Formats: sequence, structure tokens, C-alpha cells
Amino acid sequence: MDQVRAAVTTAGNVDGIDDERLVHNSAYLDNRLFAHEQRTLLGRVWNFVCHDSDLPAVGDYLTIDIAGNPVIVIRGEDRKIRGMYNVCRHRGAQVLDGAGQCSAMRCPYHWWTYNLDGSLAGVPGSPAYENTGFTKEKFGLVPIRTESILGLHFVCVDESAPSLLDFLGPRIVEVLASPLANLEMEVIHKQSWTVPINWKLVAENQRDGYHVPFVHPIFRSASPASPYELTDNGHAVQWTKLDYDRLPDELKGSVEFALPGFEGGGGYIMTLFPDLICQVRNNYFMISSSMPEAVDSTVVTRRIFGVVGDDEAKRKVRMAAAEATALASYGDEDIPVLMRQRIGLANWAVPYSLIARGQPAAEGTRGDDNRLRQWWQSWRSYVGAETNSSPFPEA
Repeated sequence: MDQVRAAVTTAGNVDGIDDERLVHNSAYLDNRLFAHEQRTLLGRVWNFVCHDSDLPAVGDYLTIDIAGNPVIVIRGEDRKIRGMYNVCRHRGAQVLDGAGQCSAMRCPYHWWTYNLDGSLAGVPGSPAYENTGFTKEKFGLVPIRTESILGLHFVCVDESAPSLLDFLGPRIVEVLASPLANLEMEVIHKQSWTVPINWKLVAENQRDGYHVPFVHPIFRSASPASPYELTDNGHAVQWTKLDYDRLPDELKGSVEFALPGFEGGGGYIMTLFPDLICQVRNNYFMISSSMPEAVDSTVVTRRIFGVVGDDEAKRKVRMAAAEATALASYGDEDIPVLMRQRIGLANWAVPYSLIARGQPAAEGTRGDDNRLRQWWQSWRSYVGAETNSSPFPEA
């Protein structure tokens, strides 16, 4: 069988194609690679965790996994949002789970209690620690590096990584400022899907403009191909347009109340390396984030933003637009296709997929694969791979 497999996988069906235009299936399947990515890539980039409006009150918190590390994000008494590792300093138990509000954080194992800033507040039976070298000042929850921009909060495991501003780069900040710097926005809906696929399939799909007119009927005629631009550090911006006249009749009312600067159906899909989308579709803003759980499991969460002060009618219109162009289109259209891709890529007889469309360029139109090749170039630089494949020998 090994000889048969070698003959099939080395067949010359990809002769003449540059390595950067091919992706080997092992990149999506190898457990060793996933563990390697946690440390070399996902732990070294800035990971989005929340928006200001996710945690509006003192004591509001959420928990999340970052590169295999459990993390708490919480608003403190000083109203500052902080991140800290969700690991009790006593015996390593998870302190909080899910999301909610608290006046203090108490580990359920031995009831060690922490203030909202992570400092250790109380230890049952504390006299037993006398003359052991233990002090409460040394055993607060360990902070994780946290930075924010325009109300968006990010964390990074790597203390030596560049700042968030340097990671994003000036062009991304400039584009994000519209609409985030122009008006006060808030999360009005949040929806998650746990999908049994490798996280890189999610990241690729976000940059794949070729599938849009085939997978998404609403965009087939109502969203003509528009230009994109590649920016620093693996990020990109795809400009979008909605043709009102070609929208289905039942959706024509959902384009009212455009965000400032996006009148006339304009918008963008910003893809931040490695797996974040920030999107404007005329009258709403969306952030789509991913949480890789395992080599074959990814949680995708989409936040829909409205404008603070919207009345019920405006909010209903924004949600109708988001439901059609960001929620149903993902859950009912993208995910089924990604599941079919997962099945196909799990084979060894056809070991490569193709990202060959278009010539190298920093700008182009929706259908070519430059954004995918740019993504894989950044991926290779982080994980130390020479090609778009697992760098570990086959077992």
C-alpha cells in the first residue's frame, strides 16, 4: 500500500505549477501542524476578543481560547477592559466559564478569589501559608497582553510581538475608521457556528472571491465584482457594491439607513491575518472571528453592529440586511460547501488543491487568488514552512 500511495501522490498532475499556487492536503489534516500553529502563528498574532459594547458594565466578562490558552476578558472597576489567563494560580483550574457578570472572580475548586483587575483578594485558610514564601501579591491572575483600537479589543500571547497598530498597519486603521470613528456602534446580534473543519478553510473562504457568484445567489447579480488591495502583514481589503435595482424585491427595503460614507450601496470586506473579517454592507458593520479548537473543529462567531440610538425600525432594517448577506449566507451557503471541501481534502489520492488564478499583483478584482497566495505567504513565514504543506514528515 505504501508503494501505491507514493506512486499516486507523486504523480505528475501538477507539473509546471509553482509551489505557491498549490496547497497540499496535509496543511489541513496534520495534528502536529495544528499544535505547531498554536505556538508559532496563533500565539504570535493579535487576536480579536470583543468590542466595547460586548462588555458594557463593570464586571462584565467573557471567556475565550487563544492559541490553546484559556483567557478571561473583563471590564474592571476602573472601566478598563483587561485580558488575563483563565487559570487559577493555586491548582490551575479554570476560574470562569462562558460569559456573564461578577463582582469578583472565584475559582470553584478551592475558592481562591480574585478582584476584577486579576489581583488575588482572598485565600481560604491563608494562615497555613505562613513561612512558605507565598504572598497574595505574587499570585494574581497572569495578564495577557491586551491592546485596543476604535473600540475593538485584541490580545496577544507573544510579549515580543509588534504593537497592535504596527500589526494592523496604517492602511487598515484608515479603512476601519469608517465607520468606527464616525459614529458610536454597538453589537446588536451575535451568532456562532461550530464547524468540523480546519480553521484555515475558514480563513481561505473569507478571501475567496471566486465562489461568490456561484454559492451566494443574492450576490450573483446584485454585487458586481469590485477591486481589492493587499496591505501589510497579510491583510487585505475587498471593496463591495450592491446594485439596488437587482436586489430581490423582498430585500430592497433592507438597504435603507446607510452608514455615513456608504450611501449608494458601498462597503468593504476587510480580511485581517490570520482569520478575522471586518465588513461593511451599506447599513451595518460585521465582525466575523474564528476560534480554532482542534485540527478539525473551528468556532466561527459573527457580530452584527448597529448604531447606538437606533429606533426599532432602523434596527429591524439593519438586521434584515445582515440576515440575508452575512448570517444565512454563511450558515446556509458557505458552511455546506466548506463541509464538502473538508470531505474531499481528507483523501490522499488527490493531494493538492489549486490557488493559481491571476498574476502576482497588490491590486485586482474579486475573482483571482492573489489574496489566498498572500495569506499562505504569511502563513509560511510564521510556521517556518517552505511550501503550503505540513512541514512534518509523513508518519
